[in-house]
Amino acid sequence: MIITNNYNLPEPFYKALSWTKEPTPGVFYVTEIIDAPLISFLRRKHWHQLTEDISTMLWKLLGDGVHLVLAKHAPASAFSEERMVLTMQDLVDATDTLSVDGVKIVGRADLWHDGVIVDYKVTSVYSFLLGEKDVWETQLQVYAKMYSDAGFPAKSLQIHAILRDWMESKAAMEDDYPPIPFVQKEFKPWEEAKIQKYLRDRLELFKGVPRPCTLEERWGRPTTYAVKQKLTDKRAKRVLSTSESAFEWARNNMKGDFEIEVREGANVRCDRFCAVRDFCPYKQGNA
Repeated sequence: MIITNNYNLPEPFYKALSWTKEPTPGVFYVTEIIDAPLISFLRRKHWHQLTEDISTMLWKLLGDGVHLVLAKHAPASAFSEERMVLTMQDLVDATDTLSVDGVKIVGRADLWHDGVIVDYKVTSVYSFLLGEKDVWETQLQVYAKMYSDAGFPAKSLQIHAILRDWMESKAAMEDDYPPIPFVQKEFKPWEEAKIQKYLRDRLELFKGVPRPCTLEERWGRPTTYAVKQKLTDKRAKRVLSTSESAFEWARNNMKGDFEIEVREGANVRCDRFCAVRDFCPYKQGNA
């Protein structure tokens, strides 16, 4: 992978962000296993052709800084950033058709302490409120499997998220907005059979040429329809998923003239953040 510095950011930024490591065949990171299989496939296939500018990685500095500081202040009896390896051969038997010879999953949970596994996140309010929690939970579940196999079972899994774009004004005005720039989310560890099935199912997705990315993996925002009071109100009274439901709601609930604003959907990751988009067979113009 070629890392560029198109905006001439200072040398410390380039040095901090330009380090890369070529993927190892048969070795997957936890963050890779829970993510889009197609991205992993294309990233490995086109590694030496990929180009990424450090300007797209700046938020990573915030995340790395938070992790370094919190790791430094971890409890004395805790495991912090401990490298764990899960050998997938342990999940199959002689009758299994899933080929996992030599396949390993590698990960580093941010913290294990007194049976609690914690993963730190630095993210946006929008990301937290609109669905990142499912991916975060599966990441923690894999960490729990790793620690359990090593003799350190988990009784609780927690996300500690710092919300980098939190605004005090919105916290005062919106009921569902976090009251402070921090959110904690807790999950229960899965049963052994469930985590084994999850890992086996995920590995199946990584075989051969993977399927197209799902809407969730594309960070897709569907087209929505906002009902507004015509000429007098900038804020939507209701946002619905179809034009028909928007018109129906407006006819039943609005007084006076109204309008329906179409808010076009987008695949945010594909359009702006996917490092392999130039090689994606499903992207318009790449065929």
